[in-house]
Amino acid sequence: MQQYILIGIIVVIAILSIVIAKRLYLKKLERFERLAREEKETFYTKTLNTHKDFFDHCLKYPLLDSYRRTMRNTQRTYILSI
Repeated sequence: MQQYILIGIIVVIAILSIVIAKRLYLKKLERFERLAREEKETFYTKTLNTHKDFFDHCLKYPLLDSYRRTMRNTQRTYILSI
């Protein structure tokens, strides 16, 4: 009888360990995704600010900030989706 209780306790501890490990992994994954989004946003903002003068002088009317935000860097070429 005591063996079954001991096995039950070991199983509960194992399950709790898995749950805790999963939660820690998900927190790290969420933190990584948040940092990746922030880094991507920083990159886009810096790139758009760097090339702002070019696009303002290239077109008849300067681009609005909302149009600049739609720019995406794809394979070293800029695609403007309006």
